[in-house]
Amino acid sequence: MKISRNDPCPCGSGKKFKKCCGLNAFQATNVQSGAIEHFMQEAIPKLGDIPAFSEEYFNHLAPSGISAVKLLYSCVLRPEIEAAAAAVTNAAINRGKREAEKIKKCGSISDLVNMMKTGIDSLNHVLIQNRLLETPLETTRALMTELRSSTRDDFLELSIKIIALAGIDISEELMTIIQKHNKPVYQLSVLCLLLGFYNNRKIPQFLWNYFQYFRSQFPHENYWQGPFYGLWENWATTRQKSQDGNN
Repeated sequence: MKISRNDPCPCGSGKKFKKCCGLNAFQATNVQSGAIEHFMQEAIPKLGDIPAFSEEYFNHLAPSGISAVKLLYSCVLRPEIEAAAAAVTNAAINRGKREAEKIKKCGSISDLVNMMKTGIDSLNHVLIQNRLLETPLETTRALMTELRSSTRDDFLELSIKIIALAGIDISEELMTIIQKHNKPVYQLSVLCLLLGFYNNRKIPQFLWNYFQYFRSQFPHENYWQGPFYGLWENWATTRQKSQDGNN
């Protein structure tokens, strides 16, 4: 049931909704809108030095529930799980068969990317991902060209998985795209996640700034999870390389 601004507040305070819980909701919306406007116009400042990271630090802050960012990070880390799930599902469902045949027969990177832009059935994500990874350098260049302009969320998420698995270092270009702030905040958040998969000395401070800013300015959203998981991946990879070098 929709509550009018002048109705009694459902919390039972006896006040009108606009003078009680409705006021809090209105203020939260205004704060969020103001934060987004400021974010789209201003550069992210350096928000303190990076702390001493540890496994305990990341585990303490890690969200317990499922989110789009967390799921995307899991798919990049364990692509074999997504591939196994797709194989089982495709064996039982006829959906997307015609599209799958088209993907298999397509011999052009640009045509495959254009198929992604129009929307790919989720059952065929692994298939088109594997086709594009046959030519990782050309694919990475093509997808990064698309990411410089406006894209749909599903295209961006699939692109991030493919680019991360391709292993071509595009960190400098990626930081430039993020700093321009010409994308929705969610998309910038998951681009921060992708950034964590590269070894560039600028990355930890860059991601720390975005993590702190998103967490403080958008407390009702999970945008902070993109740079958070990016920081975690970057720290874990750096630590592993250090351990391997000492052995």
